[in-house]
Amino acid sequence: DFIWDFTMSPEQETISNLINRPLKNKALSEEQTNYLLESIGENPAILKEINFSYDSMMKLIEKNGELATEILFKISKHDGFENYLSLFLERAWTVNSMKVVNKLIQKVEMPKQFIICYLRHIIKSYKDEAKQENKTRIARLAAFFILNLSEHEHINIDMIPKEIEEIFVEKSKDDDILKLQQKITELRKTKDDTN
Repeated sequence: DFIWDFTMSPEQETISNLINRPLKNKALSEEQTNYLLESIGENPAILKEINFSYDSMMKLIEKNGELATEILFKISKHDGFENYLSLFLERAWTVNSMKVVNKLIQKVEMPKQFIICYLRHIIKSYKDEAKQENKTRIARLAAFFILNLSEHEHINIDMIPKEIEEIFVEKSKDDDILKLQQKITELRKTKDDTN
């Protein structure tokens, strides 16, 4: 029987070793990080070539969100980026994954469908969360996320699900939540005035 002998090129092996270091709690030097990002920028398909799985990307987001964000920037204009975005909808919500999405929207034009689905994902995470402390954290990050979307003109009032406001019904002392409440009121008023 034919057995496929998968051997990596020296470059693939180097990239594989570097990208897997943070997953083993090993730090990368600035030089190694730059080499890794430059290589992925020049050949985004290398992630597939070295069998860097979607599971590994989600682990990298938790272990080194900054590096994961930079890698996602590098591949954002290439085929397959949507598959990485879908991970944020399929996997359980985490603070780190939301931080990565927040950074991505500052530089990457996100598909509107992804934004709407992600907002619904946040609402579901909020409703499913039992601990009030975690609910408050989700609400705060959701507020920051929506403000960020609005600031970068990735969202309009019609894209904000009505249920999102349920998260902010209670009186809050959090600045981001207060700003979002004001922003939603302002967006609704602007829409009503133009109709």
